[in-house]
Amino acid sequence: MFEGFLKTKLFPPPQRPTQVNRKALLEKFALARQRGIACSLVSAPAGFGKTTLVVDYARSSGLPFAWLALDEGDNDLLRFWRYIDTALTAVDSHIGIEIQDALYESQTPDIQKIITGLVNNIFGIEKELILVLDDYHLITNPTIHEGMTFFINHLPPFFHLIIVTRADPPLPISRLRAQGQLLELRVADLRFTDDEAFAFFNDSMNLGLQASDVEALETRTEGWIAGLQLAALSIQEQVDKHKFIQTFTGSHHYVLEYLMDEVLSHQTESLQRFLLETSILLRMSGALCNAVTERTDSAEVLSILNRRNLFVTPLDGENNWFRYHHLFAELLNGILQRTRATDVPVLHRRAAEWFNENNSIGDALHHAIAIPDYPYASRLVVDNWRRIYHQGWINTAVEWLDSLPPDFIRQSPPLGVAYCWTFFVRGDYDRIEAFLDEITQVFEQMVGAGRLPTDNPEYNIVLQQVILLRAVVMRHRGQVSAALKDIEQLLPTIEELRKMMGNVVADMGYTACYSQLGYTYVAANNLERAAEYLSRVSPHARACGNILALAHTTIELVRISLLLGRFEQAEKICRDELSLSEQSAYADYPAFSLIHLSLANVLREKKAWDEAEHHLRLGLEIAKKSGHQYYLSQGYLIAVHLHLTQGKTEQAQDDMRKAEQIATSIHNRFLNDAIAETWKFMKGNKVSAQPLIEPLSERELEVLRLICAGKSNQEIADQLFIALDTVKRHANNIYGKLSVKRRAQAILEARRLGLV
Repeated sequence: MFEGFLKTKLFPPPQRPTQVNRKALLEKFALARQRGIACSLVSAPAGFGKTTLVVDYARSSGLPFAWLALDEGDNDLLRFWRYIDTALTAVDSHIGIEIQDALYESQTPDIQKIITGLVNNIFGIEKELILVLDDYHLITNPTIHEGMTFFINHLPPFFHLIIVTRADPPLPISRLRAQGQLLELRVADLRFTDDEAFAFFNDSMNLGLQASDVEALETRTEGWIAGLQLAALSIQEQVDKHKFIQTFTGSHHYVLEYLMDEVLSHQTESLQRFLLETSILLRMSGALCNAVTERTDSAEVLSILNRRNLFVTPLDGENNWFRYHHLFAELLNGILQRTRATDVPVLHRRAAEWFNENNSIGDALHHAIAIPDYPYASRLVVDNWRRIYHQGWINTAVEWLDSLPPDFIRQSPPLGVAYCWTFFVRGDYDRIEAFLDEITQVFEQMVGAGRLPTDNPEYNIVLQQVILLRAVVMRHRGQVSAALKDIEQLLPTIEELRKMMGNVVADMGYTACYSQLGYTYVAANNLERAAEYLSRVSPHARACGNILALAHTTIELVRISLLLGRFEQAEKICRDELSLSEQSAYADYPAFSLIHLSLANVLREKKAWDEAEHHLRLGLEIAKKSGHQYYLSQGYLIAVHLHLTQGKTEQAQDDMRKAEQIATSIHNRFLNDAIAETWKFMKGNKVSAQPLIEPLSERELEVLRLICAGKSNQEIADQLFIALDTVKRHANNIYGKLSVKRRAQAILEARRLGLV
């Protein structure tokens, strides 16, 4: 799986007891399948029964089918294809097995290569299969449409792709139609016939209408199924059904709003209030609705709405979570905004507080920002970012921080400090320094104005964090002695924090200080002293739950132990820390991938190949599932060492290419340094991945990677601490060796040759 993955997107909505059998349309699907037509397009506005029809066909076909309900978030290219891979793999595990690495190894993979692999795998299973993409109109990314065009053009005849959409997508519809390779179902096909409308009103809804009344409704709604359903709900409450039907007029665009008013006006006041107040929710459960509406019977109300087909869709098999039909929710919310605008922020706040109490911070942030209450949203981030950051969910921490206005982050020292630590893990030291200058200025203003007294515990926490981050910047600049002095001066103050704020805060302080002292002594080339401080981290990191720091210090401590020839100690460190991952509370923490990878490296030194491969595989799998590119790249670099030591030269070169692809996309200084070290190791083993007559030097490779990362000559000079003229000279040498004349050509040639 991957970060943000929702299982409910892979399940179609359940069939309803009031559903009308649409035999003629089901036969069209079956006939298309018999003729080997691989693609079907079901295109119509909201409320024409598209999804219901396709669910009925998929379930009645007797074929295995994969379902994917799309949303706006799926416009991310990787997310889109990862969901398709997951949906298909759930039906047949062999489909996605060969494209897993390509899908998860880089933020900028070769999508056409991935789709090619997917199509080949579909051919390989040699059995009929259906894939349904629901709500495709929400996809607006042109790159996704390009990939889908390639996918459709190469589908086997025994595979059936069904696209459900409110608007025609930019896919090769005309060509497929001309070639007889497309089944199209549109409004004219989907609208109820007179017979279907009669069956719906009288058999499904049991209204006992005359044929003339059904015909009138059919004409006035133009067979629009949602309109007919809303009409049926209104008619249920009418004494004179015929009179109501005669006054029922208007095109379907206006009928929906009219009928919404009619539906609401015939519900009890209590139920009307429930519908309006819960319309702010993207998903609903009984407990959540109780909190938002201040009721105690919400679970029962949701069950009633579901039974009455009042536009709620179950999101799980147990009917614990529901959502409203999107259009229904929009209309309800519109009425709420018009009639009770002052209540909307209150409802969002209740939702935010419920999600916060139930540890669903992303949802809580959504509602806090909808209020909008940025101080409350920032407090949610401040109170919770460490937990997910400490577990290793770096991308989520960044996403939360990015949901707040940038100026708000800059004006809040705790938020600014949080953002800086995400820069630290990503190796983006330049941005740390820039943020710290602004944070320090705001911090001093707050203290000077008395808004943050020096005896306030938060003052001391922010002050310590700023000093630590300054030390990180100084270490980056080579000012090691000054960095050590500043960090060591913090140690005595941690006990004061323990007295004021308890053991957890003190353990957090010791974890941060000992970690940074260890890294700084490494920079000073004092490995013994570095190992001493890094070995102190574990008990404090465990006590405060900072598994991210535990993992990072473990991999560094193990590296030092290997350099000092302490192989047994290195192995023991890894196994001791991995024992924590066996506890269920820690099982899915992404940070443990680093320790698995570190142990694989230790076992390589012992030539325990099978177990080394086992832990390498585990580390890579955890990194892929979490979507953590830095961890994944570290795994590939360890794989280089492992495979090269076993004499698997081609595999090692492939691992190196994967690591460099990630480095090109994420621009992490730590990763760049690790890649440079791995190149040295490969050269020491007489392995060169440079297919050039005159290979690039180590410095030229560094410059080339930064060129491919989009850095200017001046930025390259600043990062490598060399003169601008030196960068230009290296660039000219690179162009000559690659036989190109321009920067863009060099980037293309370097990528073609697998140099980056």
